[in-house]
This record gives sequence, C-alpha cells and structure tokens, in this order.
Amino acid sequence: MTHILTNIFPTPIIQIEFSHHEKYKFSNFPKKNKIPDGWETPIYTSFPDVTADDEFINWETICALKKDLTEDINKSFIDMDIKTSWRFANLWYNFYYRNQGQHRHDHVNSLSESYFWSGIYFNKNPTTIKFYRKDLWSRTQNFPKSEDSALKESYFTYWTPDVFEGLILLFPPYLEHEVPLSTNDDMRLTFSFNMLYRQ
Repeated sequence: MTHILTNIFPTPIIQIEFSHHEKYKFSNFPKKNKIPDGWETPIYTSFPDVTADDEFINWETICALKKDLTEDINKSFIDMDIKTSWRFANLWYNFYYRNQGQHRHDHVNSLSESYFWSGIYFNKNPTTIKFYRKDLWSRTQNFPKSEDSALKESYFTYWTPDVFEGLILLFPPYLEHEVPLSTNDDMRLTFSFNMLYRQ
C-alpha cells in the first residue's frame, strides 16, 4: 500500500540574511512608550513611518537603510523569479524593553493602497515573534495527538521562526503576528515595512 500526503495552499515566508547589517549598530534608546491609537500593548514605535525629524534615528541613516534593504531583497527576488519593481509604502521602527510587546495584528491596509509584501528587519536583541495561520476560525476538528503525526504541519496553530540579528523576514500582509511581552531588560529593535509594486 502506498500513500501520498500533500500540504496545499502554503504561506510564503522569505528569510534573507541582511548583508549590510553591520552598518546599522544602534546604542540603546531610553525606555519610553509611544503607542498609536488602537494599539493595545506598551511599545515605542515610529509608526506609520520614520520622519526626517525623528528623535532617535537620523534621516540619512533611514535613507541608507532603505537602499540597502532594497538591494538585498531584490537579489533574493531575482533568484526566485519575483518581480523587483517595487517601493516602500512605509518603514518604521519599534523598540521594546521589559513588559513591552505588540498585540496580534496584520498589515492589511484599510486605505486605498494594497501591500504585496510586508517585512521585518531584526536589528538588535531579537526575541520570539509568533505568526498565526489565517484559517483558525474555520477549523472544526483536531484529532488526538495530531502534533505527533505525519500531518503535524497541517495542524500547527502558530509558527515561531528562529530569529537572529540581521534577519529580514518577508511575509504576506494578511498574516497575523504578535510580539509577546519582553521578559528581559535588553532593548529589542526591529524595523517593519510594507511594500508596493510599481505599475
């Protein structure tokens, strides 16, 4: 007897090691909270974008970072036959200390623009990030010990990638994710962004 197992409709996650990471070393910023309307957990964020008068990171650094991120992302896209004509819709940073984090959310834009990719650059002291599968609401069964079977990948409810300083993660904007509250005193710094294809 033979059998075939097929996992259909996979979710693409692209992991890139940022070749310019060593250029972007930041000292610790003072612990503060800056929480936009609708956000639920303590955090400091420059969302929805870094501005030219930002209090922690100068504009020249942000421009250089966008250029270097674009270079590495495009190299990966070329390798995978993905269109490289895109631009940043926005880019912002988040930093976290103990008891700071980010609630579960996605990057689906309610405005006129539709993002094709979202991304995170893990710059300093990366900690766990959880990505949640989109179809949880429609699942009605989960057989006993499914996590120990050949079907375990089909029944995962969330995924936590191995993250490291210098990792770029690209993911579909609809994919929900969260950063659990930090349990240590080290500053965690990430840069998040959304991407639009050029017409």
